[in-house]
Amino acid sequence: MLKGVDISKHNGNIDFENLKNNVDFIIIRCAYRGINNRKIFTDEKFKNNIKEANRLYIPVGLYIYSTAKTTDEAIEEAEFCITLAKAYKINYPISIDVEDNKNQGNLSKNQLSNIIKFFCDTIEKNNYYAMYYCNKDWYLNKLNHDILKPYDKWIAQWNKEKCDIVCDIWQYSDKGKVDGINGPVDLNYSFKDYCKIINTIMPNVERSITIGTEVSFNKCYISSDSDNPLKPLYGHGKITKILNNKKNPYLINENDCWIRKDDIL
Repeated sequence: MLKGVDISKHNGNIDFENLKNNVDFIIIRCAYRGINNRKIFTDEKFKNNIKEANRLYIPVGLYIYSTAKTTDEAIEEAEFCITLAKAYKINYPISIDVEDNKNQGNLSKNQLSNIIKFFCDTIEKNNYYAMYYCNKDWYLNKLNHDILKPYDKWIAQWNKEKCDIVCDIWQYSDKGKVDGINGPVDLNYSFKDYCKIINTIMPNVERSITIGTEVSFNKCYISSDSDNPLKPLYGHGKITKILNNKKNPYLINENDCWIRKDDIL
């Protein structure tokens, strides 16, 4: 059983150096759909949170707070997550969070379950591992379990010694305390080692690297011809030049450093 937290902009500025010693994984909110205007927004802390998690090699998954009312909106939410995920190392599932009573509370079991299904299928077609999140009440009363059998589930049930639902990740508290995070945070147990599972069963996807691609990396070089790797200060940046005939062909942020393809996480 692995211990983790899920975080968003609501957790403020996080001390990841401290946090990494207290968790086995992090699930980061990457996006949310507006409750009223239907637009999808990137979580304001997403880029900083994912860069820090990748820099410190903390296993990380993503989730979106969904207000999807149709399968088309579910696909749109999944594609938004995939676009954000491409620049980073993701070794836990990408999840759809269904709990918005205003937009989803009156949907039928089949409608809501198909929203989850279309989201998860879109995620998996793009070679990521999919999951859905809901609380115990929604799981028991608002979902068609036959439709959702193929997908892993992340269940919220707080203040219990054991989750009443057999699940893959259990969110057991919304008022946890963890060094590195000021204030309450959601606490989770993962009953699967997703890093191992994903590395084993998910194919290695050949990433398209072009000028403008954002990447995380674990080594860098002072020049395009250097053989002496350096430890990066930040470990994330944008590719601004490509010299294909060089040992280290990718220039980061105009003049920060050069990297090789093997350095990209």
